Amino acid sequence: MYSTEELLKLRNSGNYPVVNLKIFDSIKKINLSSRTLNNLEYTEEVYIERINTLKSLDEIVQDKYLNKIKEIENMDNQSLEKEDYFLIDLFQEITNENPIDYLLNTDMNKESFIEGHKLILKGTSRDDLSTVDHRHNNDTFISCKGPNDEVIPYYFALDHKDIPEAIDRIVEYYNSNSDTNVFEKGIITHGLVAALQMFNDGNTRYARLLQYLKIHELSNKLLKTDSDKPLLYGTRAYFPFRGDYRQKMADLVTEGNNDAWNDWINFNLNRIQDRMSYEEPKIERVKTLLK
Repeated sequence: MYSTEELLKLRNSGNYPVVNLKIFDSIKKINLSSRTLNNLEYTEEVYIERINTLKSLDEIVQDKYLNKIKEIENMDNQSLEKEDYFLIDLFQEITNENPIDYLLNTDMNKESFIEGHKLILKGTSRDDLSTVDHRHNNDTFISCKGPNDEVIPYYFALDHKDIPEAIDRIVEYYNSNSDTNVFEKGIITHGLVAALQMFNDGNTRYARLLQYLKIHELSNKLLKTDSDKPLLYGTRAYFPFRGDYRQKMADLVTEGNNDAWNDWINFNLNRIQDRMSYEEPKIERVKTLLK
């Protein structure tokens, strides 16, 4: 492992990319490719079918189903980060605190954005970081494996002095009112939070959660789903694609161009499709069992 001094020297060497606030300029220039537009359209069609299937369930059953997939998302999201979900679940049950419910019931602003992330870490092995607003160092890097499986920096995270401005800009983008589809904004928010690495831990966990909460919000707005709970989560769908996930996240920084963002959007749309495909027979099975 590297010492802090070694990491700062590597960061300042000019040999490794360093993410900066210019990433926000890149999202203003995204021109969705025909492949992306077709994938958005297809994903929305499948999603509407899912909505209709869920609506066909008895109201009480539907509510219990949505609560159950929320619990599973909490478990999956922590499992991907190799946390002890039993202890986290017990902690959340005792304290009645979890990030999903908090963010569902709170307007998105700088304070709630920070608090939502803190709740990601509460009760985890990094509970000591749950009182810290954001990262206050510059030795954080995204790694890749070099020769002989040596861990080497792929790129370095945003300068900690720029994090408050980055949070402001993410919140502004998240709350902006220019949506033409259910998925794009959540997926781009996911990319920004994951790539910038503004926190000492839990960055991708939080990024995935924000993606699905924005999909929920826009489902109610654009598709008139009128649901008080998200109809879809998707961390489990990322399990088989961890390497691709990190690579495409890194491409947003190292490439930072239109192609990188289109690849990121399509990658996440495909994971959304995977999750719906995984759950479809389960929903049908619930309907059969309860006839």
